[in-house]
Amino acid sequence: MSEMYDDKTYEEWQAELEKQDFHNIRHLHTLFGLFGSPPTMLDVGCGTGKLVKVARMLGVEAYGVDQMVDESDERDYDKGWFSHHDLRHTFSLSEHERPGVVDLVLCWEVAEHIPTEYSDNFLNTLASHVANNEHAALVFTSAHPGQGGIAHENEKPAQFWRDELFKRGLNYQDSHSKNLALLWTNINSPLWWLASNVQVFKR
Repeated sequence: MSEMYDDKTYEEWQAELEKQDFHNIRHLHTLFGLFGSPPTMLDVGCGTGKLVKVARMLGVEAYGVDQMVDESDERDYDKGWFSHHDLRHTFSLSEHERPGVVDLVLCWEVAEHIPTEYSDNFLNTLASHVANNEHAALVFTSAHPGQGGIAHENEKPAQFWRDELFKRGLNYQDSHSKNLALLWTNINSPLWWLASNVQVFKR
């Protein structure tokens, strides 16, 4: 594919993201160990799709959405679990003949890549997919100001995201967030920013 994403080609981005797959999987297993495996899951900004595939192997009805998804790609994007979508614009899983809400929404280190003028659309996508039950949650991480990284356009403090998601009916869960951050710190992952930035939200 010749299309560019944040000044990188599709192939360059995939190669970069694949380096993190092993560690992201460890974070997912830890998350499931703490809170249990959800019946349904949506990974917003799913990258290589690895977390969706691993969740599926564990019996979770999991889906992923990302502008990097190529449904003809040999990485199994063609299985019907994934949607190609530019997350600057509001996304609805139900429009793809899939569940309208899920028990777990993941969004890890994606928000900082969304230009500020599209933040409302992006946050609406996240909030609208969290089911209204006591177990459903959004597990969200986003780069804090000064963190740095490739094509970070929208680094915001944690409180910004808490305030915006609260407007959309989601409440920050302090104890859940701290417990997950502690576990992620103790798995000795090089992806230190996940533990630093993680926030858990529920309705």
